Amino acid sequence: MKKLILAALATALLPASALAQDAAIGGAFVGGQIGWGKRSVDLDFGLPGVQDFEKNRDGIDYGIFAGYDYGVGQNVIVGVEAGIGFGGKTLRGTPVAGLTAEIDPKWNYDVSARAGFLATPNLLVYGRLGYGAERTRVSTVSTIQGVASASDKGWSDGILYGGGLEYGLNEAASIRTEYRHRDMDGGYAADQVLAGLAFRF
Repeated sequence: MKKLILAALATALLPASALAQDAAIGGAFVGGQIGWGKRSVDLDFGLPGVQDFEKNRDGIDYGIFAGYDYGVGQNVIVGVEAGIGFGGKTLRGTPVAGLTAEIDPKWNYDVSARAGFLATPNLLVYGRLGYGAERTRVSTVSTIQGVASASDKGWSDGILYGGGLEYGLNEAASIRTEYRHRDMDGGYAADQVLAGLAFRF
């Protein structure tokens, strides 16, 4: 009985920072995220009579992710993460009369590293840098005599970067909100604002 009372008193007298260690961000995790995404394309053909292809559209983006975080010292967290995502609406332009070009996003993946600091025992402020790629279908629809319509699938890839906030709810779960940008080849880019839930183990 005495030991039990002493243990209860010790727990009650612990500082808040010590109690918050149960919600520390670290270790392996998996999760899902959803939010807003915008795809944009900026192609300058540089040909007389051909209009530049400059379009953007936004919509819902969603996906899953997994990774591992590691504490460095008392307040620094570094980690790696990989994710698969979906979303994006078809970008459509008319470079010349009678010829419509379309870029239709299918799915994407990314691999990145992140590093941040614990502003409080439960709140991580972080930045992200990595690689992202998106599978797209590129099509041309022609009504010009002698010019055939065509369609092909391919990849557009490049640098991914961004940053966000993650809050540890307890030792098994955390929530986060993040902005990220994928600057890909072919004048193609994606911006996202995502909210996610991670489960840690």
